[in-house]
Amino acid sequence: MSTTTNFDFNKQTVIVSGSKRPGQTGIYRNSFMPDNLIVKPCPEVSTVFDSFQYAVSRYAKKPCLGYRPFDKKTGKYGDYVWETYEKVLERFTNFGSGLVHINDTIVKNGKKDRYMVGVWSINKPEFQLIIQANAAYNLITVPLYDTLGHDAIEYCTNHAELQIVCMTANHITSMLKLAPKIPQLKVIISIDPLEDLTEYVKKWASEYNIKIYEFSEVENLGKENPRKYNPPTPSDLFVIPYTSGTTGDPKGVMVSHENMVAVLASYFVVTQSKPGDVIISYLPLAHVFGINVEICSIFLGCPIGYYRGDIFGIFEDMKVLKPTAFPSVPRVFNRVAAMLKGHTIESTGIIGVLSRKAIKDKTENFEKTGSVTHPIWDRILLNKFRDSFGGKVKYFSTGGAPLAKDVMDFLRIAFSVSFQEGYGQTENTGLGCTTMVGDAQPSHVGPPVCSSELKLVDVPEMGYTIYLRNLLLAQLFVYGDPLKSYLVGIAVPNPELFVPWANELLGGTYEFEEHVKNKKVCDALLNNMNQVGIKYGLNGFERIKAIYVEPKAFTPEDGIITATFKTKRPAMTKFYRKIIDQLYADFDKSSQTVRAKL
Repeated sequence: MSTTTNFDFNKQTVIVSGSKRPGQTGIYRNSFMPDNLIVKPCPEVSTVFDSFQYAVSRYAKKPCLGYRPFDKKTGKYGDYVWETYEKVLERFTNFGSGLVHINDTIVKNGKKDRYMVGVWSINKPEFQLIIQANAAYNLITVPLYDTLGHDAIEYCTNHAELQIVCMTANHITSMLKLAPKIPQLKVIISIDPLEDLTEYVKKWASEYNIKIYEFSEVENLGKENPRKYNPPTPSDLFVIPYTSGTTGDPKGVMVSHENMVAVLASYFVVTQSKPGDVIISYLPLAHVFGINVEICSIFLGCPIGYYRGDIFGIFEDMKVLKPTAFPSVPRVFNRVAAMLKGHTIESTGIIGVLSRKAIKDKTENFEKTGSVTHPIWDRILLNKFRDSFGGKVKYFSTGGAPLAKDVMDFLRIAFSVSFQEGYGQTENTGLGCTTMVGDAQPSHVGPPVCSSELKLVDVPEMGYTIYLRNLLLAQLFVYGDPLKSYLVGIAVPNPELFVPWANELLGGTYEFEEHVKNKKVCDALLNNMNQVGIKYGLNGFERIKAIYVEPKAFTPEDGIITATFKTKRPAMTKFYRKIIDQLYADFDKSSQTVRAKL
């Protein structure tokens, strides 16, 4: 429901007056709101609890959460079954009351609110019910990645001091095996019915003084022991998502209600979704991106249909659900694009010919008019793509990693959709920047959202200056393509030391210009550079994998460094674009050859 009509795509940010400091850029804001940051979507909403109350007051009888029941007799999934906003409200009120009752009577931690409740589950309606129940009673949701290993589950459970964890039935035995290492755990709530396993797991759990409930039991307890809502304040914690722990143990990020509502406010400004649009839920709710999508969808009156839990069945789910919006990540979009290209533009015969013509014509029309539709090609060929997503999809959005321009362009044209790309971190609640509605310029993530400010700060000692401790170098530009997993560089040698070193390497006397074109010399220089990098602690992914040896020094006259010899990175990248692309192409080709031989 974007409100940014007449937005100037050529001036997307403004710098806050007086904000520039030495070694820093000024503070950037979205030019749509240059004078202040947005903190609420509307005056009535200050917390996630408020956001649901706002939504239920407007969409009480409308569908909110849906799922496909599985028929054990036929082995098939049925049509989506929906619960309305008012039914969801009733269920999470009962569940929240039951949680508080269990804490008071079983856990007995002496806390009335602000304690953690863990969730170890794939995306299901119950996951969202738990999130909403916790918000209503000022409890803190701690999602546990469904795919985390046991060590990480153990660590997060202890780190968050979880005494109550809700989980799907398939995780209960794993949690009970960890029980000796997580002695503070008192209650497990099974999101699924336990059926024949009830007595077995309850007896096992009792050995560790752990009580097990089914989800429905907690709802019934809450119905029998109703509690008044205990609304949070904006500064209270809403959720603690854990990062994946790529640099050590997982890190718990403290996200307040105020943080999430600010995201909600920004989302309301830039999203194209409107009441009645349908979302498919499969982005993990243990990740802040997935949480954002669902909280914002509920606020906007957009029904959420949950996938069956099997990513290979998601296309069948979408054919039944018919979503209008598909938020996803590059890994999925790359697979979709590869699959469709293989059956169309990369195909042989008449299908290949027609598909290539259709995409070419639509692309040219898009570049001229900005329209993603075509009166002929869509009708006779390309609407079949949309049918694979249910036939009604209108919006794609992506985040979590960069999406290649060619993939985005192909999907935008093939599906006749608008496409938005965002950037964020768990630490800033997952939404820092996003492209504005109607902006079709490629390869950027847009300006800061209207609840965020952005600046860049020099980090002089950040690793790559280590390379310049190598006396063979005079200047160096290090570049990392966001779609690649390694670095390349443009190296300017120090002629006084480089030439005698290279002469000794080759066993002869040669000119500087000859050395910089000699592959043996260039390879040896790269190896020499990386030996220095290793000496000073650069990790493998921080080391340069390919270089171009530049005989000409970087100069201000070329517009690529400042008068004080600081690198102008965008200008430098543009200046050496063709060389950089060739470095990546050559290295990728050589890597493929090595793998083939192995």
